[in-house]
Amino acid sequence: MCMAFLPTLRREARDWVATLSPKSIRTFDDFSKKFAAYFVSSKRAKKTAIGLMKLTYDKDELLKDFIARFNRATLKIKDLQMSAIVTAMMNGTHSHPFKMSLSKNPPDTMHELLRRGDKYVDAEEAFFITKGMKDRKEPESKKRKAQDEPRPREDRGKQKMIHPGKNERFSQNITFNDEDLEGVTCPHHDALVIVADIADFDVKRVLVDNGSAADVMSWEVFLGLKISPSKIKPVTTPLHGFGGATIIPEGTIELPVTLGTYPASVVIMTNFLLVKAPMAYNTIYGRTLLNAARAVVSTYHQVMKYPTSRGVGCVRGDQQASRRCYVDSISIKNTVMMLDLEQPNGRIEPLELTEDVIIAEDQVLKIGSGIDLEEKHKLVTCLSENIYVFAW
Repeated sequence: MCMAFLPTLRREARDWVATLSPKSIRTFDDFSKKFAAYFVSSKRAKKTAIGLMKLTYDKDELLKDFIARFNRATLKIKDLQMSAIVTAMMNGTHSHPFKMSLSKNPPDTMHELLRRGDKYVDAEEAFFITKGMKDRKEPESKKRKAQDEPRPREDRGKQKMIHPGKNERFSQNITFNDEDLEGVTCPHHDALVIVADIADFDVKRVLVDNGSAADVMSWEVFLGLKISPSKIKPVTTPLHGFGGATIIPEGTIELPVTLGTYPASVVIMTNFLLVKAPMAYNTIYGRTLLNAARAVVSTYHQVMKYPTSRGVGCVRGDQQASRRCYVDSISIKNTVMMLDLEQPNGRIEPLELTEDVIIAEDQVLKIGSGIDLEEKHKLVTCLSENIYVFAW
């Protein structure tokens, strides 16, 4: 048997056989034991959950690439518990919203984990697209200088079209037709009220209002989300609502908002202003969130549509809930229907420590002490060069 086995060996194994002393192998069992003992270091290590915990994202790696690599690694491990998979994903991912979602509501299956991670892939892609558009913009000082320079007569009245570049998500057409009226009672004057997915919780009585400048959440809803108050950031800008009431928010909190259902869903990180005030609605989606999602709202069709990388998604309204909210808004005194940012009189007090910088012989300015040296130098240089532009 040994003689029949020898021709199947290649490279290092054949070289090892050549080093054996004559008549040192008497049986095939003896041969196999010596063979295994010599090449034990070449044995492929068994994949375990411990190795999966060491899997982390590479620098500049996209979330979708990390999830794909993570999925391939799990397929090589036998008898892997779902709790270990979730823990390893939370340890390896760099997406804080995705990590928070897994922590608050752990998935029960691998399919659910991958589907939830796919929602946050769109959010990451939207972030990089928006960041790329901002990076391509000219510095404000160069724009101002270009605007102040006289233009030739033949160029006056002409506008230059800026094309930031096409993207699959943002190049889709959003339309409304009679099919969108299915289930809608007409005629009506109802606002668009939906059931929203905020931080992986279903929140009812959410008003979609592109007339509101702020995204607002009631204090009661925030407490129901079971989020630590330590994550609230202070804010001093008051809000002005219908009825003339001025409201000072309790603070602002950044939460993931999921629009639509899989596969045409998208996650938008949204800063909500938390208010302790009578509200007919639990939450108000304002222009900030709607513009970030490129959403288009039709109250007549009772639907909100938005582009995703997998087609146009939509969120439909609940007319019955809308009418109940309207009745409640009438019965609540000084209810908050729409909120706009109000500019306070006088100077706004800084929220952090400041330091004095000299930009001219007789001009001293306060800036945040947390600014790094490079940004501080750029800021002081810009202010010094344009000292006569600003009103002090």
